Amino acid sequence: MFAITPQPASMNLKHARAALQILIKQNAVGRLDISIPDQGLHSVEVFSINGQSVFSRIGFGACYYEIPRDQISSGPYLVRIATPFHNVMKKILIK
Repeated sequence: MFAITPQPASMNLKHARAALQILIKQNAVGRLDISIPDQGLHSVEVFSINGQSVFSRIGFGACYYEIPRDQISSGPYLVRIATPFHNVMKKILIK
């Protein structure tokens, strides 16, 4: 499980707490779970290591995304999350 904790200089305490709640994890059955707190408009994208998009969503408010194991194969992926307060990219390894 990964907790993303960006720290831009302009982020206030409320936004910093919200940023701590973004979670990206692979659960026991191999599904990729992404949880985003209520931060307004956001986008989530998952790319294979060669740049092919395997998942893309735009949402508003608190959202929880599940990517079933049959939609992603084993290997490295990049997860990009953009919210009004920060943009993050995390490399993950699906086993």
